[in-house]
Amino acid sequence: RLTDSSGRLVDFRGTIVVMTSNLGARDAPRVGFGGGERDYGRAVREAFRPELTARLDASVAFSPLSRVDIRRIVAMSLATIPEREGMRTRGIRLDASAAAVDRLAALGYDPARGARPLKRVIEERVVVPLAARLASDPALRGATAHVVAEDEDSTSEVVIRV
Repeated sequence: RLTDSSGRLVDFRGTIVVMTSNLGARDAPRVGFGGGERDYGRAVREAFRPELTARLDASVAFSPLSRVDIRRIVAMSLATIPEREGMRTRGIRLDASAAAVDRLAALGYDPARGARPLKRVIEERVVVPLAARLASDPALRGATAHVVAEDEDSTSEVVIRV
């Protein structure tokens, strides 16, 4: 159970709490037998009070995201855009070129922050321009919006350049 600063009690029975962090990610790997492993548990113990760390059942270290992972995240994020209300009601589809996906992946990935900037990049580079285009042409329906890299040619009616 958890009591917040206002005295409200929350029951956590049957709950799994997942917390993510970059703690220990910058630490150098240990040298010697088993070298290459990092002691993430030590970083967690140094960052949080024992009252919290004693209640943690496990710490799981994840590998850094690869370029392939980032591209998959971009593709999944782009796939959700046509599901938005304005797109769905107008029957607007979205198609992104491989070069556009690569460009968004490069713009949205930061080795220090991982894929966290990716959502903002997709919003700024794809969603906002697409929304502006749809707002400027309320009669536009049933079209496919093509997301292309800056240097790509497209003859589509709706083109978003990233």
